[in-house]
Amino acid sequence: MSKVLSQEEIDHLLASVHDGTIPSVVSPDVSEQRFTTYDFRRALHFSKDHFRVIRRVFEQFARQFSNRLGARLRTVTSMQVESVDELPYEEFMASIPRLTVLQVMELHPLQGRAALEMNMQLAFAMLDFFMGGSGQHRYVERELTDIENKLLGNVLSEMKPAFSEAWAMFLNVRPVFNSIECNPHFVQIATPNESVLVVTMQMKVGDTTGLVNMCIPYIILEDIVPKLTARSYYTTSKTENSELIAHEGLLARHVRNSSLKLSVLLGTTPLPMKEVLDLEQGDVITLDQSIHAPLTLFSDGVPIFLGNIGLSKSHFALKISEAWKDVTENE
Repeated sequence: MSKVLSQEEIDHLLASVHDGTIPSVVSPDVSEQRFTTYDFRRALHFSKDHFRVIRRVFEQFARQFSNRLGARLRTVTSMQVESVDELPYEEFMASIPRLTVLQVMELHPLQGRAALEMNMQLAFAMLDFFMGGSGQHRYVERELTDIENKLLGNVLSEMKPAFSEAWAMFLNVRPVFNSIECNPHFVQIATPNESVLVVTMQMKVGDTTGLVNMCIPYIILEDIVPKLTARSYYTTSKTENSELIAHEGLLARHVRNSSLKLSVLLGTTPLPMKEVLDLEQGDVITLDQSIHAPLTLFSDGVPIFLGNIGLSKSHFALKISEAWKDVTENE
């Protein structure tokens, strides 16, 4: 139990503090306490939740784009998201090389312009593969020619459907390409202090690796930012999955109820054109099919089963004996 001080002891302590024998505890000056200044010119518009959802969207975009690009270039390509940031436009422009590739585009129906930036090594690797090369090109630092500019725009067009599919759960967006620039000073999609969303991705085309940046001004995404939440993301995903399952079920019912034409091939034989022209009623044509060999059942011209012909209720019928096999597969 703590001891209660007497009045004499209290007076003694106060006297000791007064004459300096016991140091007094001074509270820190408010002006010396740590605090962080808020820069209104760099106000942040995206929350951590927004960044997580945007990252998932661009991870889907990266998968779709790399798959389409690989099929177009006939080589192995990969793409993965490295970071998602918000920063002033002038800071983004200062971070990219002085010689680079900037594909300027509009994102209809959104108002404004965005840009896809990639280094020149990636651009020349794409062009080399696109024109039938092996990707083992010697890189020389230079701008694209007019022909290379057109060809690269053709290659990068594979990103349009990939971008639309990635954002489909939030917005029906349609990228429209404007121009390709190699000098960043010629690209002005936002004011210097305007906030932009920058998604950095690492891409590999063949043996060439480089960074790809997607830059979208905040003002373009302002109306859909409230929708960029994990809850809406997963809710939309579940809804789309339910709709897909329902669609697959409807498709399966239609397939089961569809009609197919079945036919049986009795046999074939080669005949010269002269004999075909001389055919008359009563002529007998010998076929290459034995009367004891199974016949082939076709579904819309596709062989599916083998069987034996006979009669069923006064009609010709085929009794299925086995599934059809292509004999050339074992040769």
